[in-house]
Parts: sequence; structure tokens; C-alpha cells
Amino acid sequence: MTATGKLTSKCAFCGKVVKETSRTVLSDQETHVVQWECGHGAFQTIRSLSGADITFESDDHCSPFNFQKDGILFAHRSGYRCGIFDEMGLGKTVQALGCLKLNPSLAPVLIVTKAGLIHQTFYETVRWLGMEYVAQIIEKKSDRVWPIFKVYIVSYDTFWRLDLEQLKFIKTVILDECQYIKNPEAKRTQALRKFLRDKQHILALSGTPIKNRPDEYFTILNILRPERFHTLTQFIGEHCDYYTDNYSGVTKIVGLLNPERFKQEIGDFVIRRTMDEVFNDMPPIRRSYYHSEIDDTNIKSAYDELEDEFASWMKDNLLSGTDSGMAFFSNLLAYYARMRNLTGLAKLKACIEYVTTFLLETDRKIVIFGHHVDTLKILTEKLSEWSVMGGWNPCLQIAGGMSGEEKNRVVDSFRTDARNRILIGSTLASGEGLNLQFCTDAVMLERQWNPANEEQAEYRFRRIGMDKTVGSVNITYMIAVGTIDEYLTELVELKRSMMKQTLDGVESQYNENELMMELAKTIMNKKGGKKWKTN
Repeated sequence: MTATGKLTSKCAFCGKVVKETSRTVLSDQETHVVQWECGHGAFQTIRSLSGADITFESDDHCSPFNFQKDGILFAHRSGYRCGIFDEMGLGKTVQALGCLKLNPSLAPVLIVTKAGLIHQTFYETVRWLGMEYVAQIIEKKSDRVWPIFKVYIVSYDTFWRLDLEQLKFIKTVILDECQYIKNPEAKRTQALRKFLRDKQHILALSGTPIKNRPDEYFTILNILRPERFHTLTQFIGEHCDYYTDNYSGVTKIVGLLNPERFKQEIGDFVIRRTMDEVFNDMPPIRRSYYHSEIDDTNIKSAYDELEDEFASWMKDNLLSGTDSGMAFFSNLLAYYARMRNLTGLAKLKACIEYVTTFLLETDRKIVIFGHHVDTLKILTEKLSEWSVMGGWNPCLQIAGGMSGEEKNRVVDSFRTDARNRILIGSTLASGEGLNLQFCTDAVMLERQWNPANEEQAEYRFRRIGMDKTVGSVNITYMIAVGTIDEYLTELVELKRSMMKQTLDGVESQYNENELMMELAKTIMNKKGGKKWKTN
């Protein structure tokens, strides 16, 4: 287990790699005494501030909430080197920009974000900081960096291609959606680590800093505190519950050894608040399941044939002892993807019936999330035809490849025009950067393997500024009875539990490959249309 290009700090006295062993905050609450493994140490002084010191508002006269001020103060106390991992919808960008407003000496600042969020980030920067902080957007490798701005914005995909000498004057780096650098082998991660070696101020932002396993947390922890999180091997050995697969010899991460202790250990430089913690009366998200049979004989026949093919393939692998390794699991996931595609098509009729009934019986708008292009195309055509016949507009759409500006225009039209009642979007394309708090109803037509991707979409609705009298945000998951859909529902809930263990200190145990194998064996042994139970 290695961490390519991991960050390290050197002791100014002996030159050894700094490994922090203890930290004491003196009675003045401003002086930190840090001890290192080499026997040396340092004093760190951080000026005390209070919420009263944070007084700024946006150009539309909005002020930070108290919990956002707390986040800014937390970043200040960390020396502006921390992770702000609040739940989606709590305004992490506002908190990062507030640090710059509070301490202008942090400029010039480089904001690294997803390509689809570049323009949204630009507008938010001007909105909260004013034209004095208008940013240069670096869109491609050939763009010249002009050293006259206080803020620069670039995507992760463009950053690693740049001549980083052009950015050597940068003082502070904001890593928005920092889960995109979880892979230490990726070129963008390696380029960022190289660039960050001499940067004192780093603010990492994410509502989902991990998506699958606790070891995905290591990259950003190493960037923020290399003196504590030295290597991936050390991190797994000290903090993770793991075992070694007997067939492949690969280390499998099960969970955290002690979630509460881990949360305390990172508590001085990682802050995370949930929506319920800061807004006690914020409407909850309520998930429900809408079950339907496959009544299309062609799809049912194709699905049954695929199941038979899969069962035969699975038995062959079990008998030959090749039911492990990357090639096996790659093929396994390919079979699952084909099954999911068929179940998505199978649920179209039930989804259309559900949505049309909803629109006739309520005066509310609704959003439908899906995954496969062919499924979403058919759904859009049929619902648009029905919507026009009812006197409303055709369905609005958000698809992969649309820019942030294009997506925001669609959302604005959905919000302002009463005749626009249906919005259909790709779950992955709609998961970030959108504000749908004016709508309270959504359908998940097709499930995602990763609960974080579904939650990204869900939390587009439950955001600051939402009307607290609406009762709840209602997310309906369409389930095709007797298919991979039912068991996948249970699998996703287990993955959701795994995320909460690491982020929020909630105990849980989970191993993805074991669950995948359990699903495979269940499908293989299924007879007579056996159906699985979903809660």
C-alpha cells in the first residue's frame, strides 16, 4: 500500500520528517505547543477571534449564518489549513470565501473545482466578495495566468496540465469537492500534491470526502496534516479494520477501528455539521419505495435470459476457483450494469403512471433522476407528450456534458415558469451545484451503486432558504420486483451506513466484495421468480 507523492514536513532543527506526537493549547487559547517524534517541536500562535469579528454580506444583502461564521472561525484557528466537510447544502463555499474576507492577506487564492462548477464558483465569489475579488478563470492549458488578480479558478482536469510555475505566487488553495483527489495514483492528485508542498494555507471542501471506504480519506488528511498522517500503510494500520483476502492477497478495508476516537483525532482541523444539527426545523428527507412488476414480456424475457447467462457464468467461476481478482469483479459489475439497464426500462410504465397521477392530484413540481441515456430519452418523450396534452410545457432536461451555466438556466426556468412541472436529469449530472429547494418531490428511477451519488442529488432539494413549512422532501425509489433492484436497495443502504461510520462516527461494518458476492450467489440460486424483501 503506497501513497504516491505523499506530503511530508521537515524539522528545521534536525531535518527529519516531522511526525507530530502531541499538541497542547495554553491557557491564553492562542498558543499551541507542538511536540514532534524527533524530540523537537514548535510554538504556534493563532489570534483569537469571535463571531462579532465576522461582518460581511453578499451583494444581495445576505449575511452568513452563525454556523457558517463558526466554520470561518474554525478555519482561522486551524491556521487556514483545514477541511470543511459539512453536509451538502450548508454553504461550504461561503465559509471558504469568508476566510478571505476576514483575512485579505490570504490572497492571491487559487480555487480548484469541478469543471461544471467553475462559473458557479465565479458568480459566488463576486456575490460574496465584490468586484474587488473578480477572478480569472483558467479554462485550458494555453491560458496565460495574469498575476494581477486576487482569485483564480481552475478545474481539476485542467490544473494538472498547467505550467505550475505560472502559479507559484499563490498563497492559499481552496480544494472544492476535494473527493476528486482521493486516488493518489491520479495525475491530478499528484500534480496538486507537488504544487501544495510549499503552501501554508489549504482549505478543503466536500460534503462527501469519502464515497466508499475510510482509506479514501487518507489523501486529503495527508495533504492537510502530513505530520500526523504519514503513509497510507500507517493510516490503515492505526485507524482501519481490515483483513487480507486469501485468494488475491489484497488488503480489504472493512471499516474504522474506533470511529469516535478517529473523529476526535481529526477534530482540530476537520469540521462537519449536518443539516439537522444547524437547522433543527429543516424538513427531513423521506425515502419511500414504489414496487412494480415487469409487465413487458420482451424485457422480462431478456432479463430472464441474462439471469440464466449470469448464473451459468457464476457457477463456472465458482467451480474453477476463479471467483476473485480484478477481472472477475470487472465482469461481475458488467453483468450488474446490464441487469440495471433492463430494470430501468422495465420501470418506465410504472414511473409514468406514478408521475402523471402525482401531477393530476397535486399542484407541485417533480424531478426524475435516472442513469441510462436510452431510458431517460424514452421517459422524456412520453412524459413531454402527456404534459403538453395537459396544458403544460414539455419536460425540462439536465444531461451530462451541460455546463454549469446551462444547468442553472434550466433550473431557473423550472422554478419561475408554472407551466414547467417536470424536470428530468441524469443523477450524476444533477448531483452538484444545483439549488432545487423550491421543489419537494423527486423520483429515483434507477439506483446508483454509490449512496453518495444519490445523496448528492437528494440534497439539491434540502438547502438553505427552503420553506420550513413544507413538511418533508419526498424521494420515491422505483423498484422492479424480482430483479437485481430489490437486493441492490439493501446493498446501497449498507453503503450509506458505511459512509456515516467514517464521517459522523456511527458504528457500522461493511465489505463491498462480500456483498457483491452475496448478491451474485442470490441471483444464481434464485428459482421460480423468488422475490427479495426490502424495508
